[in-house]
Amino acid sequence: MEYLTLLTLPFLISLIWLTALHLPAHTPPPKQTPILLLISHPDDEAMFFSPTLLSLTAPDLNNDVRVICLSSGNSDGVGNIRTSELVESCRRLGIRDASLPGAGTVYSQEGGTGRGGRKFGKVIVVEDERLHDGMGVVWDSEYISSTIDSILHQWSTQEEGGEDGWTPSITLTFDPHGVSSHSNHISAYHGAKHFIRHTSPATKLYTLTTTSLPRKYLSILDFPITYFSLGRGKNSLLFVLGPEGFKKARGAMTGAHVSQMRWFRWGWIWLSRYMVVNDLLEEDVLGRGGSGGSGSGSGKVGGQKEL
Repeated sequence: MEYLTLLTLPFLISLIWLTALHLPAHTPPPKQTPILLLISHPDDEAMFFSPTLLSLTAPDLNNDVRVICLSSGNSDGVGNIRTSELVESCRRLGIRDASLPGAGTVYSQEGGTGRGGRKFGKVIVVEDERLHDGMGVVWDSEYISSTIDSILHQWSTQEEGGEDGWTPSITLTFDPHGVSSHSNHISAYHGAKHFIRHTSPATKLYTLTTTSLPRKYLSILDFPITYFSLGRGKNSLLFVLGPEGFKKARGAMTGAHVSQMRWFRWGWIWLSRYMVVNDLLEEDVLGRGGSGGSGSGSGKVGGQKEL
């Protein structure tokens, strides 16, 4: 019986993966859209958001995807290394111009850019004492909001359009549980909400769904649960990677974030559903109703793409 189960498992995985990649997308992914990904540490983009980034940066969508990382992850004194690793990871995950001069610019509100005033790239790392990374460290939502606003102002003044040159139509970040319950992830969520509520009300906020612990390690086997749970009247985006996309996601961790490759990372890379499946719900930040955050909406699922 156990032998039969072992023989059946590869077939089941292949069937689910094939089905996931060929189900029709009820809601297409955004096109020609300025999109901001707000993360807390270098490697968050690879460990949690790889399916989202690889899907949204597809050349045919022509999105302008940018990343703000709220800390350099310098608690172990390797912030400079992790900043460079973040840039390389974003390049592997499709961020255009991620490795050009200005990418990985270190920023603080007090000192502005920390690299001689060079032009900001599309990947910004914040190094600020008030946003020092660490488990149990809670960041101030208003300060995160003002940091985001300052960086967007810098981006905007670099664009030909002047002050209104770049504003995200969509912001992506963690949900209130932070996937791993990390306080920095949760702070990023509250900071993003504060920013939209008080500074950028036209921006939509989509948050990465936190699942139960067993589901986190189901890899592609979690897809059926995810797919059917999204049919409960929630505005959502669903991204699924194919084998080639999964290979790119693995490479973003193993080839870019070398300093973070501990033994337990391998388990996450091969087993975590977040390496192949991302579902993000729209938050009803302004209390208008009809979004995922309030539990009412159109029930649309979209953004599936084979990569």
